[in-house]
Amino acid sequence: MFQTIWKYAVVPVALLLSSVTHSFSEDEITLELKAKPLELVDKVMLGNAIKLLADDLGQTLDIKNHRYKYESNAALGDHPSDDRVYFYFAGCAIATAAASYIESATVRRTVWGSVIALQATVVYLNSKGGLGSELADNRRRPIVVSMAFQF
Repeated sequence: MFQTIWKYAVVPVALLLSSVTHSFSEDEITLELKAKPLELVDKVMLGNAIKLLADDLGQTLDIKNHRYKYESNAALGDHPSDDRVYFYFAGCAIATAAASYIESATVRRTVWGSVIALQATVVYLNSKGGLGSELADNRRRPIVVSMAFQF
């Protein structure tokens, strides 16, 4: 049950957090964090970064279907549990979406560009190595990086 919820909630939650205005007030102290409206290029970069994170999530979950494959990310370990993978990628997606609060467009786009470049490389190498996405209908179908680098 918990795994099913996280499987379908990671990307929508990250996208929701990137667009919601958070506010906190208590007696005399008020703190408001507002993300500025994003330009089209920002929305495309954020969408591509989240999509590639979701692709890597599916491939990481597929590792357990391959006896001699292992995860190279030291934060996850060689053969991570599904829950650990879901929490790790949820954190990555939230951190990526939180970059929308960065004032400087150049810094914000550099962060997202770095995520896209890293994740596109990882997803490509994983698919070349025979990993498919467990989130896809066909578990053995490799993921095609189709949205990366669209501006």
